[in-house]
Amino acid sequence: MKAELPVLVVRLTTNAFYNKHQGLVYARRLKKLARKSSGIDFMEEDCACVGAEDFANYITNLHSCQDGIYRLVVTEETRDWETGIVDDWKYKLIPEPTASPCPSPTGESE
Repeated sequence: MKAELPVLVVRLTTNAFYNKHQGLVYARRLKKLARKSSGIDFMEEDCACVGAEDFANYITNLHSCQDGIYRLVVTEETRDWETGIVDDWKYKLIPEPTASPCPSPTGESE
């Protein structure tokens, strides 16, 4: 029996604001959408193992994506030449095809 691959669907949001005590704050947030995801939460597991900063660096297109709903997928797997075990990988955000378009802030359709 073949194991099912995990599906991790996330919402990407960007927030920027200025605070006189903190300065300019610019943040990108990936939030797991539990009802659309299934299997192991590899985002939580990898963040616990290597840290959030390193995990964010593994996502090759994090800074070029617009806010929206995405599927986080594994890409660029490399394998150990001797054992064949996957020893490194990257992630990529792919637009979720089942996501409904986000409404515009002004209420106008795009």
